[in-house]
Amino acid sequence: MTTCGEAIPKLLAGYGCEVVFGIPGTHSIELYRGLGDGTLRHVLPRHEQGAAFMAEGYARLAGKPALCCLITGPGLTNGATGIAQAYASSTPMLVITPVNERESLGKGWGRLHELTDQSAVVRPFTAFTETAMTASDVPALVARAYDIFSSQRPRPCHIQIPIDVMREPATGDWSPRAPAMARTPDPQAITTAARLLLEARSPVILAGGGAIGAAEAVRRLAERLDAPVATSFAGKGILPHTHPLALGATLSLVGTQAALAVADVVLAVGTELSETDSWRKWLDIPGRIVRVDIDEGEISSDYPSAVAIEGDAATAIVMLMEAIGRGGPGEPPRAGHGQERAAAARLANRATLDSLQRRHLTVLDAMRASLPAETVFVGDMTQLAYTADRFLDVDRPGHYLGSFGYGTLGYALPTALGAKIAAPDRPVAAIAGDSGVLYTIQEMATAVEERLGVILYLWNNRALGQIRDDMVEAQIRPFAVLPEPPDFQAIARGFGWQSAIAHDAGEIGALTAAALAAGGPHLIEVRDPEVWAHD
Repeated sequence: MTTCGEAIPKLLAGYGCEVVFGIPGTHSIELYRGLGDGTLRHVLPRHEQGAAFMAEGYARLAGKPALCCLITGPGLTNGATGIAQAYASSTPMLVITPVNERESLGKGWGRLHELTDQSAVVRPFTAFTETAMTASDVPALVARAYDIFSSQRPRPCHIQIPIDVMREPATGDWSPRAPAMARTPDPQAITTAARLLLEARSPVILAGGGAIGAAEAVRRLAERLDAPVATSFAGKGILPHTHPLALGATLSLVGTQAALAVADVVLAVGTELSETDSWRKWLDIPGRIVRVDIDEGEISSDYPSAVAIEGDAATAIVMLMEAIGRGGPGEPPRAGHGQERAAAARLANRATLDSLQRRHLTVLDAMRASLPAETVFVGDMTQLAYTADRFLDVDRPGHYLGSFGYGTLGYALPTALGAKIAAPDRPVAAIAGDSGVLYTIQEMATAVEERLGVILYLWNNRALGQIRDDMVEAQIRPFAVLPEPPDFQAIARGFGWQSAIAHDAGEIGALTAAALAAGGPHLIEVRDPEVWAHD
């Protein structure tokens, strides 16, 4: 007899799942009976939050849904931050947890790990959370999750299975089902949008994380329209920084905002136009907006659309190119040239760098120069990464990950590990601060156990620097923002990492070269020279 818990790994393998991130517990033993046969690679984090972050990094680099298995109650609440982050970043993640026996659900009997409504914990940040009340419910719920991943805005889905159901025989049809397809964009909307773009004199393209898979089509369209391209932080790298039309992830900077303010048509592809990309409640976009998004709700949110195109970004952009081609062989009319507008915006953006950001940039430039072009960067919530969000050169889509929007500390290290598992042949570099890294530093153990050759650049300024600076700006006496950091070198060695200190940017290149040559996980602690000068 094959039990429900035992059958789940084989079902998921049929959907193309290869890796599961999870920590076993007394309620998930039956699931681990199935995992024990090696059908899926099991990665053991040291905290459930790390499991969800690793799943996020894996999904974003692998380009397919990730699997996260957590224990009842505290396992799910520990993992909630990482699941919420995946929701904010539109990451496809299947979360499977046990739950207490069917007869006890909602009763508050004081059972082990009991929550009276476990689904209520994750309902605000999942596409759905459902309970499999019989073993035969599981295949349909898994199929529903994969339908969402393939045809809608991908977000985490949670399936909880009572522990008595986990032990039931796996009855019924447990074969994978063909996932649903995304809606085909409306041809009439495509035609209308193509006409607007052809007639535009100063168009601009905004590309978000939803356009990662359409990067090549975005480039071709931008060149056809002579349109500068700005991206959200999640869309960083969609157009290489060396491209003459590239503005990068600079929606918060004056040059790009000025380009938007004079644009007569703005094509927004796969982006929420989020406040956390521009750090303004509203961007000044007086021109007509064409929205392309798989999420119908986003098309009608915040900014009114002259044309709304619902569907997959890559499909929509290809259809737009075809429609524009039918509009005639000549070039669209232009009052100026897109490349000149882009160059002026880049110059204005660069002029905004303050002294701290310029200090950051010497570090970032040294990192960039010493790492291969295909390096995947993962930024935490730290000032060095905030500068990297805007100014670190990343020329490949999907190769810069961050906790954009949700903004959780501790993101970089475990997410980098998940990314490295998905892309073992690419260098992966995490950027974290001395305070934020402590949220998930225990995942150094997972890196060693899984033999993951990541580089962690630890920016040590002996402070919660951004909050300190915000307090000063608000005329609040800074307090609770200057914690003395631990000995990170000793911690790294204790976990089995190689480690070194870069006292200034000039030392980063040699240390990075040594880390790449040696393989294995490396900590490069970059000490802010202005803070550590007198030590």
